[in-house]
Amino acid sequence: MRIAGLVAALVLSGSAAARPVATDIGATTRPTVELFLWCAQFPDAVCRRQAADAARAHCRAMGGKAQFVLSALLQRHVAHGDEGYFLYDCTR
Repeated sequence: MRIAGLVAALVLSGSAAARPVATDIGATTRPTVELFLWCAQFPDAVCRRQAADAARAHCRAMGGKAQFVLSALLQRHVAHGDEGYFLYDCTR
């Protein structure tokens, strides 16, 4: 009985300590470009090039340069291919 009580106490104290602490994340100072593209296969060179060209054009219109941040596969579809997410920052 004592061992079960100790195990329960350890589990509860461990789960309370493992909870993430809320952090304050402020607004980004750089404008970002989010792109959602359907690709034949994620990630392929054509899809990455299209995302980079679109981000460059958008950032150039704002007077900056596109800097790649991340890309991710959102979903796979038999008829449409793969939906990719691309994120770029516009830097000066």
